[in-house]
Amino acid sequence: MPRLLLAVTLLLSILLTLGCTSLVTSGVGSGYSPDDGRTAAQRRSDAAITNHINNALVADRSIPAMDVHVSTYRGRVTLSGRVPGASVASRAVAIARSTPGVKSVANRLRY
Repeated sequence: MPRLLLAVTLLLSILLTLGCTSLVTSGVGSGYSPDDGRTAAQRRSDAAITNHINNALVADRSIPAMDVHVSTYRGRVTLSGRVPGASVASRAVAIARSTPGVKSVANRLRY
C-alpha cells in the first residue's frame, strides 16, 4: 500500500508540474497576449534585447538595476522606474541605446 501511495503521489506531482510549465511558457498570468501583433521571432528578439539591457544595467554598479523596468516592443525600448538622478538615468539610456537591435529608447525614468 505505501508503494502505491508513493507512486500515485509521484505521478500527480509530475502531472501538476507539467501543467504549470505549460502555463508559464505560454505566458498565462504574465500579461502576455499572443495577439500583440508580433511574430514569434519578434517576441524572441524583444526578449533578448530586454535581457541584454537588464544584464548590462546589473553590471553597472552606478545604476540601481532592480529599480529600473525594461520593456521592449519591436525593438523599441521603454525604461521606467526610479533612479537617484539625471546622470544615472542618462547612463541607463546610453546602455539601452548601445544594445544591438534597439531602434529607439523612451526614457520614463524618474528621479
